[in-house]
Amino acid sequence: MFSIISSFKNESANCKDFFKIISECKKYINISEIIVVDNGSTDNTLELLNDQKISGINIFVFKNDANSGYGDGFAKALNETTNSYVITLHSDNQFRLDKFLKKYSDKVTADLKNNINIFPIRTNRSFVANLRTFIVRMILSIISLKFFKDYGGHPKFLIKENINKINCLPSGFSFDAAILFFLIKNRIKFSQDYFVTEHERVFGESSWSKSLSKQFNLLLNFIYEFLIFRLNN
Repeated sequence: MFSIISSFKNESANCKDFFKIISECKKYINISEIIVVDNGSTDNTLELLNDQKISGINIFVFKNDANSGYGDGFAKALNETTNSYVITLHSDNQFRLDKFLKKYSDKVTADLKNNINIFPIRTNRSFVANLRTFIVRMILSIISLKFFKDYGGHPKFLIKENINKINCLPSGFSFDAAILFFLIKNRIKFSQDYFVTEHERVFGESSWSKSLSKQFNLLLNFIYEFLIFRLNN
């Protein structure tokens, strides 16, 4: 069985569609629980999360304080999962789990049975987004002495037993990179032979779409968090 986890902050406009997309996935895989964490939203995201229902799937909603970040939400949700297989999914609906499973469900099932974690590669991205990702990947590769391909695509399919020993995951946006680094360092099998289309956000604004100064500060925090994780793992 599968657990789906996600981290929300001020995503009220995306909540209903997020769960609607997941409900479409029941025809492909056996999802028994969805665990979502609200990271101190100032809109009615938390209220909407608590209102969602999908027949046959348990939905658990948790709340972090206002200072918690993207990684904190995912880490808390990950700790609450009860299944062997965990699917990470962005709350902004830029990645469509239903379309991904329609294309790859058989391959996903086979890889997970062979103890292979799944990190899809993003497609349909702008030149600027790809350039920014390339710069971050090169920095991570230098810091870790391990080559980083694109790691930011969702859904990710993680085998919980493989990542249970990770020590103190980052609270911010380096969360995904940290998990990939842990797998590489510990020679745990993973596959990037998957591709996922990145859609434009319909509602809200990406943290990477703000001013250059804010993007630079975000990058510095990202690198700092990853360095700390690197030292502790």
